[in-house]
Amino acid sequence: PGVAPLCAGRAGQLCIWAPGFAGLTLIGLLALPLLEPAWAPSVVAGKLSFHLLIPALIVLAMKQRDLVERDRREELLQSELKFRSIFDSSVDAIGVSRVGIHVMANPAYLRMFGYESTDQLAGTPILDLIAPSEHARIADSVQRRLEGGTVPAHYETRGRRRDGAEFDMEVHVSIYEMRGERYT
Repeated sequence: PGVAPLCAGRAGQLCIWAPGFAGLTLIGLLALPLLEPAWAPSVVAGKLSFHLLIPALIVLAMKQRDLVERDRREELLQSELKFRSIFDSSVDAIGVSRVGIHVMANPAYLRMFGYESTDQLAGTPILDLIAPSEHARIADSVQRRLEGGTVPAHYETRGRRRDGAEFDMEVHVSIYEMRGERYT
């Protein structure tokens, strides 16, 4: 199973056995003229030489696939660079959370709450940045949002900086899904 003969087609001639995947089959097809004189270009001159045409087409298809993948990777990289540039240079504080836990934040968000790097904030509950007097209301909103309920996308609350100082703030929430998980 999985092994296919590559033969010149006449009884008594050398048969090459190669596993049935492109790499060794391609090598076997390219080696046929060397191993079997009946398959040499001079013998098949004037006819369409499939033993050379098929591997050439396989190589072209593989090359095309590689070019498409490279272009796709380049487009993804460009898209990520654009996003990162907008995200990092925004004067608006932007934080991303999943299930009420910080995933990432831009520099304006870090400054607003008194942090120096995303590493200090990633993995911490968003409620850590909400004044204790607002915890119950915001926790309820987070839970309802996770369950798909209707929750205001814009509201005012009290924030809490790293040093404990409280301040008034406006919050605008948007939701997106990625790989089956909800982010806000």
